[in-house]
Parts: sequence; C-alpha cells; structure tokens
Amino acid sequence: MIKNGKGIMASILSILVVSAIFSVIVVNDRSNAKVKAEKISSVSEDKSTKTKVADEYVKSNNNVPVFPTEKDKIEKLKNLELHINDRTVYTADEVDALIDKGIAEYERYGRSVISNLKYADDIRNGIIDMNSIESKSYIYHQMLNSVDYFNSAEGTMTYALNMSSPIDIFFQTDIEKGISYEKESQFGTPINEYYVADKEKSTVDLRTNEYTETYCAEPAEFSISDNDRVVMLDNSQLMNLNRNDITNLGTAGNSCLFPQTYAASYLFDFEKWSITDTVEALGRNSVIIEGVHNSSAFTMTVDLYTGIMLNYKEFDENGAVSGYIEVNEIEIDNDVSVNQIDKNTALK
Repeated sequence: MIKNGKGIMASILSILVVSAIFSVIVVNDRSNAKVKAEKISSVSEDKSTKTKVADEYVKSNNNVPVFPTEKDKIEKLKNLELHINDRTVYTADEVDALIDKGIAEYERYGRSVISNLKYADDIRNGIIDMNSIESKSYIYHQMLNSVDYFNSAEGTMTYALNMSSPIDIFFQTDIEKGISYEKESQFGTPINEYYVADKEKSTVDLRTNEYTETYCAEPAEFSISDNDRVVMLDNSQLMNLNRNDITNLGTAGNSCLFPQTYAASYLFDFEKWSITDTVEALGRNSVIIEGVHNSSAFTMTVDLYTGIMLNYKEFDENGAVSGYIEVNEIEIDNDVSVNQIDKNTALK
C-alpha cells in the first residue's frame, strides 16, 4: 500500500512539566502565548553553508584557536558561556522576540562554535577541574549543540525507556548532504525503515510493507544563548527552545546524536549532577555524569568532543535500571555511504 502525505517537521518549542520530562507540551492557546513555531518553519537553512568544525585547530600569534581553512570562516569561535542556574522568566511575547532575534542573528552571522578541542583536552588532562562551572558549562553546551561538532555518524544503538521492550536501531546520517537512514528491529525482527533526502522522508513498515512519503519543511536555525534554552513563562510553565534536529533521524537523533532535550531536562540544574570520571567509551574520550532528577538517579556517558550521548541509564527507587539508551558502536566523521530505500523493492 502506498500512501502519499505531507507533513511538516518543525523545530520543537516544548513546555516541559517537571513531572513529565520527555513530554513535549505546546504552549497553551491563550491569545498571548503564540510562540512562533510557524515562523521558524518558514525559513530554511542553506545547507551549502554548513561546514565541519576542524578536526584540529591551530593557534595564531595571540594564542587564540582559529580555523585553518578558508571555508571555515562561516564558523566563528566564541567564548564558552558560563551557566546561570536560575531560569529567566519571560512573557510569551518576549519569547517571540527572543526567537525572532535568534533567527535574524543566525541568518546574518551564521553559526558560531566554541573551541571544543581546547575544553575537552583541558578536562581530560586535568587542567581544569571536572566539576568546575567551566567544565559543566562546556558539557551542557556540547549536549545542547552537538550537531555543530560533527558532520556524519553511523552506528547501532538500543533504546528501552518507559518499561518498553528494547528496540535495536541502525543509523546513518550525513548532515552536510541532508540525508539519513534508520532501521528499527525488535526481538531480531526488522519493523521500520526510514530514509530522508531532498526534504522528503520515506517510511516503510516492514511488517505490513506499507510505504509512506512525507514532505519535510526545514525550520530555520537560530542563535540563542545556552542560558535561554530553558525558560520559564510568566504562568510558571517551563519551555525548552529546541534547535532543529539536522541529523534528520528519529530516535537515534533525538536521544544520542543530538541529546538537547536530555541536557535541558536533566542537566539544567547544575546542583543536581556531577562529572564523576573521564573514560574511553567506544573509542571516544568521554565523561561519566551521575545525577538525580525527580528523586530518581540517572547516569550518562557523553563524548567529550562532540556532546553525543553514548549511554544513559535511569534507576527506580530500589536502584534497579528502569530504562536505558546504549550506543553499541559508532563512527563519527568517517565516509558514510547512507543506505537508501527503493520503493519498488520495499513493496515486494
């Protein structure tokens, strides 16, 4: 069966109620709460201007890291923003203005990045304390903005949250080309396949051979302070200002490769988590994070250089694992030949 539909993948502006971390709640429809998701959806990022953060940095005469190539001029090094634990209170109109300003700044100046190599090396080598405000602000920034620090990824992961049966996922993404592939299996049986290219998403339900094509309108990017990525509205509701997930993946994107929701939900309050160790995980220099959220303990393993979340566990009141996300293998910024879905083959 072939179904043609049109859908819009808009960048999520989510209100997070503390008791429901993974729930995305749209601002209520009172007249003064008109967050402009449609405005974000209406402006597309120019993929041709997105380049990779240099694998190595060089230092100029004043000892400031700079990018070595001409094409990297669009990416500007900025200073690390130190975290402020108190949430800013905004009216809905002020959130509108914040988003408008962020879109305008991104369109005018492009994206900016910090020297991830410097901060990661300093943490790994003990030059700065693991739990200093600087170190924790860096990890928080990387998880909120991980897609600025890699261009392609391929790997496998297992997802088992909310007491669900584990789902095994194979994923591939090339951010610069705007293409991705994801395949889900459960109990060894393939169940779904997804492919995104040219702003079109192809989905195959491998249990029914149902094939669906969906148009994906790409929301605009914005430049907003890390300290404004979680705000409190004047009606006491929390809101995440989430960036567009340019990995074009589903579960693999919003859980491990671009864990901005996990950062905003679990790490915003710096008093409730700490970095306990630096380790090598899957060949990546990483940190272990331990914390408490809503009276439940959790742990994360986060890649120091990209902010990709390699492992996440949550525990019940008895200390037993109640849910987890685990990356089993991953390659970052290697040549990725992204799988495609052939409609004719899929329907056989």
